[in-house]
Amino acid sequence: MGMFDSLLVPLGDREIEVQSKRFDCVLSTYRVGDLVSGAAPGLRVYFDQLRIDEDGRFVYRETESPTEDWTLFLVLANGILVETEAVAGTLSEELILQRIRTLNEIWQDSARLIERLSTFIAEKQKRIDRMTSGINAVRDVIDDTRRLRQGDDLSDPFSLIHESSRRLKQGDDPIDVIESVLGEDHR
Repeated sequence: MGMFDSLLVPLGDREIEVQSKRFDCVLSTYRVGDLVSGAAPGLRVYFDQLRIDEDGRFVYRETESPTEDWTLFLVLANGILVETEAVAGTLSEELILQRIRTLNEIWQDSARLIERLSTFIAEKQKRIDRMTSGINAVRDVIDDTRRLRQGDDLSDPFSLIHESSRRLKQGDDPIDVIESVLGEDHR
């Protein structure tokens, strides 16, 4: 099959991974809000017609198992995936062209596009802040683990004992403590 890229798109009540050879084909996975490597500049609307089985896998030939047909639209603005839209069924060429024109008109509105891009930037900044916080918490656990191994009891009159430090002093496994400081958001 060769190299491809993947796009994670909502399809009905689930998220599926759609493979594409339209872009750089470097095995990257993209979501709405991501800059797609190799995407053409300007506003572009692409479509694909998909057949999905009941387990959410793609079907490429006729089968007796039940399948769902979908028409998927991808909107990219200056290389950024700004919208995906999945329509149940296999649309005719006329309906596909009509939807492409409509999506082009919608996303040519510069105010809409700037608002969407600003939202993506804000979301990415929040994610970076959460990741930075998690990295710093892991560094603290590593530092405390090293201090404990060197015989330090982690008591410092000018600092508060963090939950992670308390757990390490109790003998909890540092890996378990790291996992807890990262929490569910970092999996």
